[in-house]
Amino acid sequence: WSVASGQQISLLRAGHCTCHDLTCCHRQVISIGVVVNENAKAWLLATADSGGTVTVWDLKAEIPRTYCRGSDYDTYAVAFSPDGTTIASTGRHATRLWDLATGRTMLTLKSGNFMTDLAFSPDGRELAVGSITAFNPGQVGVWEVEPDRGIRKLHGLVAPISKVQFSPDGQLVGALSNDWQIGIWEIESGRLRQ
Repeated sequence: WSVASGQQISLLRAGHCTCHDLTCCHRQVISIGVVVNENAKAWLLATADSGGTVTVWDLKAEIPRTYCRGSDYDTYAVAFSPDGTTIASTGRHATRLWDLATGRTMLTLKSGNFMTDLAFSPDGRELAVGSITAFNPGQVGVWEVEPDRGIRKLHGLVAPISKVQFSPDGQLVGALSNDWQIGIWEIESGRLRQ
């Protein structure tokens, strides 16, 4: 909906499940895992539904770009990480972290039976999860997010990787995937440059 005019801009449909939550993210334009334009930004919309699926929409193209499947039962809340590369979802039985580029599960946190909401800290190092339990209503769990737990994983390419190479100064690493896409990451920050 347009905030200024109140008119509907678009109608996004994917399946027949009830949408429980949605959130937006403004991030670099990436096409099949590769940054198209360093300065271009796109609006993404993530929805959580009663079928346990998180769908990430490209709002300009009005199409789903990633499906995150594998949650049990309902998914009640969804949030983008501050860097826009990870999505967190929660609902019945578990909280999950997903890779935005592929939709694959990165981490499953057994955080209770009925979780109602979640939020990343501004630096992305903590994840707060609100839950309802029979004997302890109004509980909030805070999880420390340890990226890659000692092993750096660089995300952004969709197909399997066939070749990798460090830059001569060791500051960058490049990879060639089986679908002929090339990714270049900054080692220190883990940020996908191109």
